[in-house]
Parts: sequence; C-alpha cells; structure tokens
Amino acid sequence: MPPIAKRTGAIVSAVLGLALVVGGVWLALRVGPSGTLTLSGKPTADATVVLTPQVLNRIDSDTTVTVTPAPGATVWMGVASPSDADAIVGTSPVIRTVGANGVRGTLTLASFGSGQKVAPLAGADIWRATATGSGPTVLTLTQERAPESVVVRTDKGKAAQVRVTVEHKAWFVEAILGGVVGLVLTGVAAFLAHSAWPGLGREVLGHLLRIAGMLRRRAS
Repeated sequence: MPPIAKRTGAIVSAVLGLALVVGGVWLALRVGPSGTLTLSGKPTADATVVLTPQVLNRIDSDTTVTVTPAPGATVWMGVASPSDADAIVGTSPVIRTVGANGVRGTLTLASFGSGQKVAPLAGADIWRATATGSGPTVLTLTQERAPESVVVRTDKGKAAQVRVTVEHKAWFVEAILGGVVGLVLTGVAAFLAHSAWPGLGREVLGHLLRIAGMLRRRAS
C-alpha cells in the first residue's frame, strides 16, 4: 500500500474510531445496563399539556409518563388517540411536546392555541386509561395501541415537571458494540500510522521524555 494511502487510512480510522469510542461510552453511561432514557420538561405556563406520539411512540418499548404537580395541587392524566386528544382540547391554550433532545435529556415544549381554557376532561368517554394524584403521578404506555397522546391537567397552576421514560435494552448493547468497533478502528489506525511513519512512535516518545525531564527539573 502506498504511504499516502496508509496515512489517509490512519487518519480516517483514528477519527472514526475515537468518535465511536466516545459515543459508545457516552451512550452506555447515559442509558445504563437497563437501557433507560429519561426526558424531562417544565411547562412555562398554566395550561393543559399534551404529550404527542412524536415523543411517546418513537420506540417499540414501554413508555412511562410521570407528572409532578406544583405543591398543593392535583394532577390528572388521560391516554387517548391523537385525534381524540386534539378534538377535546380544540383551540384552547395548550402546551405540546414537539420534540426531544436525547443528549440533554429534555423535552421540547411549545405553546399553542388561545382563548378559554380546556373544558373539564375527566368525564369524557375517550380515555383509554387515566391517573390522578397529588404527588408524582404515573401512566405507562405499552405501545400495543399506538399511536397515543397523553393529556395532562392540574387543578392549581402549572405542572412542576413532566418526565417521559423509555426502557430499550438494545441501546446499551449497541453502545458497547460501538465502543468495541471504535477500539478496533483505533488499533488499525495505530498500525497504519506505524507503517506510514516508522519513526513517529520514537519521535513522540522522545518529545514526551523531554517534557517529563523539564517538568522534573522545574519541580526540583
């Protein structure tokens, strides 16, 4: 193999390898062995919150919604089809999830609608499941009836926090495999670099030894 090809291959392999190692380690630490990713958001207004299929049904795994109301308040949640959820809130002021940032672990929330608040929700016959509580209140979606939306209403003020948790064990396995592939590519890069620049290792080692000697002399 020509030296220029070895050098190009070494650089490309090193960049890809390091990227895979860093990404794999980050993802493994982020989701853990259970493959759990939690996304959270804090509504900025006193309005009904609608969690959309864009966030709830992206992965074919159980998704848990946990809502914590403000102190002294009660939260109500209901699961419905997206069309039923949109119909019941109408054009009233609502806060919707419009995306998520897996790196930051946040939900992207945006305000829609105007006018009067959403009419009472609990008595409607559209709900597939509901939950009520004065503390952290939980609903779990199994994806069997996806797509689905979750509508959240508090009786006093805005919800303090909304969390969506997804458990997907394959994420951790993929992270480990990515890290292993990255290490292999890094090894290939080291081999190609040694072939393309035979004296590179000795030169780098010499620089490191000189730097270490300078540091010792300054310390003494």
